[in-house]
Amino acid sequence: MRKKLKKFVTILFALTVLLSLTSVLAVTELETEQGSSYQYGYWRNVLSAPVAYTCTDSFSLRTLSQASGSPEDISIGEDGTCYIVDETQNCIYVLGPDFNSQKIIKEYTFQGKTYPFNRPKGIFALKGKIYVANSGGIKGSEEGNENSAGGNIIVLDEEGKTVKVIESPPLKEMTTTIRFEPIKVAADAQGRLFVVSRNQTQGIVRLTADGDFIGYLGAVRVNPTPWQLFLRAIASDEMKKGMLKFIPTEYSNLTTDSDGFVYCVVETVDSGDIYSAIYGNAVVSRLPVRKLNSLGNDILDIGGLPPVGDIEFAMYGSEGGSSKFIDVSVSKNGVYSVLDGKRNRIFTYDTDGNLLYVFGGKGSGRDQLSQPVAISYYGDEIFVLDRETEMVKRFSPTPYARSILKAMQYHIDGEYEKENQIWQQIKKQYIGSDLAYLGIGKNAYVNGNYKEAMEYFKTVNDKEYYSKAFGAATRKTIEKNLYWLIPAVIGLIFVLVVGFRYLLRVLKKSKSPALQGILYGGHVIFHPFDGFWDIRHEKRGNFLSATIILIAAYLVDVLFVRFQPYLFQTLDLDETNVFVKGLADITLPVFMWVVSNWCFTTLFDGKGTAKDIYIATCYSLFPIVVFMPVILIVSQVFTLDAAPVYGALIALVYVWVGFMIFSSTLTIHQFSFLKTVGMVILTLIGIGIMIFIALLCLNLLVEIATFISSIYKELTYL
Repeated sequence: MRKKLKKFVTILFALTVLLSLTSVLAVTELETEQGSSYQYGYWRNVLSAPVAYTCTDSFSLRTLSQASGSPEDISIGEDGTCYIVDETQNCIYVLGPDFNSQKIIKEYTFQGKTYPFNRPKGIFALKGKIYVANSGGIKGSEEGNENSAGGNIIVLDEEGKTVKVIESPPLKEMTTTIRFEPIKVAADAQGRLFVVSRNQTQGIVRLTADGDFIGYLGAVRVNPTPWQLFLRAIASDEMKKGMLKFIPTEYSNLTTDSDGFVYCVVETVDSGDIYSAIYGNAVVSRLPVRKLNSLGNDILDIGGLPPVGDIEFAMYGSEGGSSKFIDVSVSKNGVYSVLDGKRNRIFTYDTDGNLLYVFGGKGSGRDQLSQPVAISYYGDEIFVLDRETEMVKRFSPTPYARSILKAMQYHIDGEYEKENQIWQQIKKQYIGSDLAYLGIGKNAYVNGNYKEAMEYFKTVNDKEYYSKAFGAATRKTIEKNLYWLIPAVIGLIFVLVVGFRYLLRVLKKSKSPALQGILYGGHVIFHPFDGFWDIRHEKRGNFLSATIILIAAYLVDVLFVRFQPYLFQTLDLDETNVFVKGLADITLPVFMWVVSNWCFTTLFDGKGTAKDIYIATCYSLFPIVVFMPVILIVSQVFTLDAAPVYGALIALVYVWVGFMIFSSTLTIHQFSFLKTVGMVILTLIGIGIMIFIALLCLNLLVEIATFISSIYKELTYL
């Protein structure tokens, strides 16, 4: 019996190694270079996408000014009139719908006098009024008193006549000593103003329609790293003076939607923060685009990927770094577009934060942009202001984008059948469109077809909506079959308990040392100190049993990774070899721990041998073998709401394993508590050294292989 068991273990171990060395076939998506039209998949891969917007008209401002200028901002009125401010020419260009008429406004009136614009940098049109952020204010007043010095907000009507001039609020009311210098302005339906003032880090300045100061909105919070906080805590006063101060960042641009929410962008968000947001550690206050309510809270919905522009980017180099948003505009149906001033692209997102399409790009082509500075919606069209070429370009949606926008409008209006028809059409015309699958899934969910919705949501990896559909489908099934489900569950639990106890009694009667050693693992779980003492001194455990437990833990990890509930799966299984991952998760750490622990405990008079350490470490994995399958089965009915419970259960198992490893080190080597703690730390340091040496050797082998390959190529050319 013992020989057969050893033979079985040998075959099983060889099979796991063989499976680990095999590669898993990967299904790859059709990818494209990041040109003017592309999308991102769930796994952050670049996918081809149909062209969404194309330039249908343009107008050169130089034909009006007859001189070089610096256009800074653009806004489109309800009738299609286009308003542009030029900081250098100190004027406002007014272009009629379809650019069929043009005029220039250079002056405004205040207290019966006429003044020229002074470095206007922002403009916003709403309900027949044009709000101009005149950053320089009244010329000659810069040296006046603190209440008069600073920029102003000029309100014009559609004819260009001055309605009112809002002066700088008193600095005392603003609780600041920084000069009021408005560079961007927006208004809501009630006429309340939202102003971005240069160097103002307390947030967006809020004013009443009459210009009274209300307060600040949505100050950009600073989130220093723990390392920065630690350095400041131990630094002297002189050292602190040389450190960077944690000063909040100012907003770059803003706009309002029809509901009065303020959309704003921050250009100076660090690329490292963007990278962290993309890879699952998003800090909302560090995202470059925000949607603020009246309390200043960011209520922007985030889809599968955060709205940060380009997902794939190099961290360094002339073209490296994340997208830098310099403007944002919102359409009537809640779709918003952001302008990337780094790569001259326009990214458009829906109300759920899903990326709809990308267009634009650097260049001098018709659909490209040289130095875009502002964008504005008019209906479904997007007007883009280019500073370098001093041109206004009108981008119109292609049939692909029009279909998407029409389907979204049908969804808002509650016309779900028409919406579904549009998505089905997009699905047929543009094969592989994630937006179509997502739209069809949402439609199925609204109509109560939860299982169908789950299939579509899973196709596009939308876990949030999948969780909603899964939860609804589960509730529906339970309500429909409640009368027999409860007795069935009780009966199943009874059968499992009785069957497990019977199997346990049968196994205990076996005389196989290996089997008895495995069963003894159940005692070690709940009595680790006593159990590990008996394993070493009473020979209650053995090498063969420990190896079987190690293999079992490896196989459990493989199964857990492969059959983990979809909602909690963080790996791309098409790109992951689960057998290799099992080796990296279980087998390799065990052997590194054994080697490192043996090296250090031998130096510090540990009583255990390498065999003892191996056996004890393998027995410490027993909680994985026993409890992880249970968690795997139970979690199949979890939704995303149960994610904290799911994470806590897994963490509890591994904490249990860690405690058992600590207990085994203390018991086997007969160390004191403090000495055991030190030995664990040294063992972990040793593992780190082993990994470093392994990587060093691997790099050396690669260098040698490259050198030999280059020599071979040189010889072949002789």
